[in-house]
Amino acid sequence: MQRCPRAPDDQGEAAAAAGAAIRTHLGALLAAAARQRREGRAAAAQADARAKRGESTVLQGQKQCTWRLMIGSLADELIRHKDSKGGRAQRGFVEGLVTRTNGVAPLLKITRDDINDEVKRRKKKKKKEAESARAAALSSSGDAATDSVASVGSKVRFA
Repeated sequence: MQRCPRAPDDQGEAAAAAGAAIRTHLGALLAAAARQRREGRAAAAQADARAKRGESTVLQGQKQCTWRLMIGSLADELIRHKDSKGGRAQRGFVEGLVTRTNGVAPLLKITRDDINDEVKRRKKKKKKEAESARAAALSSSGDAATDSVASVGSKVRFA
């Protein structure tokens, strides 16, 4: 019986290819594990830094809540001011709001853009609510409204 001379070489090449694939996969796994350890260390370092500063995630949440309340209050004040002045704010009014607020609570770092964005958001919300209320009123009284509406062009009236 004669042996095939290429058989051992084919097996050797297949084994080498399988070994290379295993090493590649193992390398990818090790790199992912190292990346997770680095990210974990970075998160732990940030938590330690917050703890040293006396902040916690609860305090950060409270800070965000305080910021949202403060912005809402300032936006309401600006809206009232604009309504009393015919739709325009007096020169320096927003700057005064920002200066006053940052003097009392400098860590909130409130800017004029924050206040203006909240005003725009509230006006948009109010306009949307008014449109939906108007649409609801029209749809609920739609049948009665079409019967009682007078057509001016043809002078036909429904009563």
